[in-house]
Amino acid sequence: MELRKLLPDAPQMGAKALDAWLRENGGRGREVMRYRKLSFKDPLSGERIYYAQCHCTVCHQEMETNIYIGGGGYPKFENFTGVVSNGDSTYCPYCGARVEAAYYDRLRRHPITSTRYPWEIVKKDGCVFFICWAAIHEIGHDYDSITVEKRNAYVLDSEGKWHRFTAMERSGWSAMSKMEYIGTWYERKKFDVTDGNPGLILPVTTNFEGTPLENAKLEKLLALNMGTEFLLYARVYMRHKTVENITMHSPHLMAALLWWAKGVTGLDWINWKAKKPHEMMRITKPE
Repeated sequence: MELRKLLPDAPQMGAKALDAWLRENGGRGREVMRYRKLSFKDPLSGERIYYAQCHCTVCHQEMETNIYIGGGGYPKFENFTGVVSNGDSTYCPYCGARVEAAYYDRLRRHPITSTRYPWEIVKKDGCVFFICWAAIHEIGHDYDSITVEKRNAYVLDSEGKWHRFTAMERSGWSAMSKMEYIGTWYERKKFDVTDGNPGLILPVTTNFEGTPLENAKLEKLLALNMGTEFLLYARVYMRHKTVENITMHSPHLMAALLWWAKGVTGLDWINWKAKKPHEMMRITKPE
C-alpha cells in the first residue's frame, strides 16, 4: 500500500486527552488570567461600585479583586503581585502558574494563539511512522480550545529506507514567509530533519507493543533532543531483534537475570566465549 495512504489524518490521542497530556508534560503555550470589569449598585448609598472578575486558564479558578479604571488603555486589576495591566506577566494566586493578564475585550478582538508540536509513534504494515502534529491552542474571550493539524511525518519503511512527508507549504518566496497547513500529506524527495523536534513524544506505547521499539527506551529519545540523532537511533533499533534489545541495552535486567540464575543453577551454563549476549545465555533470538 502507498505510504501516503497509511498516514493518519488525526492523532490516535483525542483532543481532550491531548490537551491534558500537554498540560502535564509540555505545556500548551501561553496561558492567561482573563479579567473583565463588572459592577454592582450599593444598596445603601446607591453608588455604582466596579470590580474585576479574573479567571485562570490553567486551573480554572476565579477570583474577584479591585479594578482600576482610567488613564487610557484597558483597565488594570490588583493581584497579590501588585497592580497588573493587560499584557503583563503575573502569577495565579491559586495554582502558582505564570500567566499573562488578558482583558476580555482584547481577547474578543485578538485571541491568543500558541502552537506545540507533539510527536506520535505508530507501527503499521511493517513501517514505523514518526508523526509530528501541530497542536494549536487558542484562547478567546469566552473559549479555550485546541485543534490539531498535520505537520511532518518521517516514515521508516520495511526495507529500512526513510521518507519524509509534510502537510505545510510557504505562502510566498521568502524563507521568512509564513508556513501554512494545507491539510494533505505530500512527500518531500529531499530528506531533511532540520525541523524535527523530538522534545514531545506522545506516550502511546500500544502503538509499538511487541516490536523492537518496545525496548527502545523513549526516555533516551527525549534526552537526545536532536532530530537527526532521534531518527538514527530509531533506525538502529529497527535492525535489532527484541531479545538483543533486552540483553544489550538493559544492563539492570541482565544483572537481575544473572543473579537469579546463580541462585538456582550456578553460572556454569553461561558461554563466556560467545560474542553476543543472547549467545552467552545460550538462547536463540526467537526465545
